[in-house]
Amino acid sequence: MDTPVNSFNPNKHLKEQFVSNLTGSSMLEIIALATAVPVLILLRRCFCSNGMRDGNATKISSKKNDDVIVGLRSLRAYMAATLIDFLLIILPLLLFFTVSTCLEIILSEWTSVAAVLLTLLLIFLIAAKRCGAFIYLEDGVDSLRTNISSYRVSIMVVTCLCILAVDFRIFPRRYAKTDTYGTSLMDLGVGSFVLANSLVSRQARGFPMLLLTVILDRKVERVSRRTCNVAYVTFVLAQNLQVLAILMLPDYIPGHKIFVLEEAFNQNLLASFLLANVLTGVVNLFIETLFASSASALAVLVVYAFVLFLVVGLANFYGIKSKF
Repeated sequence: MDTPVNSFNPNKHLKEQFVSNLTGSSMLEIIALATAVPVLILLRRCFCSNGMRDGNATKISSKKNDDVIVGLRSLRAYMAATLIDFLLIILPLLLFFTVSTCLEIILSEWTSVAAVLLTLLLIFLIAAKRCGAFIYLEDGVDSLRTNISSYRVSIMVVTCLCILAVDFRIFPRRYAKTDTYGTSLMDLGVGSFVLANSLVSRQARGFPMLLLTVILDRKVERVSRRTCNVAYVTFVLAQNLQVLAILMLPDYIPGHKIFVLEEAFNQNLLASFLLANVLTGVVNLFIETLFASSASALAVLVVYAFVLFLVVGLANFYGIKSKF
């Protein structure tokens, strides 16, 4: 006889099996994914323009960051820029995180190859923009603040995409959280989320705890998110320093601008995360994610991401900022 819990959730056992006995992916693949995220952001910045102004516009200003696109902006132009951001950053990230299994049939290490090609493209564009241009480096404090904000936004964007994607079979199981030992995208995400928020926390409890773990745990062990051992802490710190280092490259890109969605997320970071969790819950209430086909799953994820980023963008356009 079924228990009351099982009668309300007949697929509970299947879902438990779906997230069990996972060992993660290779370190090389995680490095490639961690590289692709900031590189896509910087590629968008290279193409970011100031063409969001017209005569029938709303005046918007930014007091904290001179890099933020400011001036007279119409809603139509703003939404057009938001759509471009979505197509050039969010959609490629979704494809990176979901179609890996399909593309591996053609090329086993396609993730690494794609990351290398994107990086080479970024280097070429930076070199082209620097050629014959006068490079003015920002003040150190302002530049560091901007880079840390970009880093935190990149972590939040990936988190918002993965918390729903992981419920579908199209999301490779090797990217989901491991049982005990191993390296995966979401294992990295847990530590990165703590680290990213500790950088701006007054108490900053997360970062000292990571350092304390490194000091106290001197044994060489396999990476384990559950035990938060020295191998895991080192893994998280190394990957996050890599992301932050890549995001510092805009200091050498003449005329670069922070794009619309980056500005929008930076203004409402926690509220964006809470909204993503609410939307994830709504999707799981109405859709049996385990039984969705690859095409259906990808369609749902695209709609989910579009709605999330649309709401966040509109909130920023109208000056709505959360107080928490």
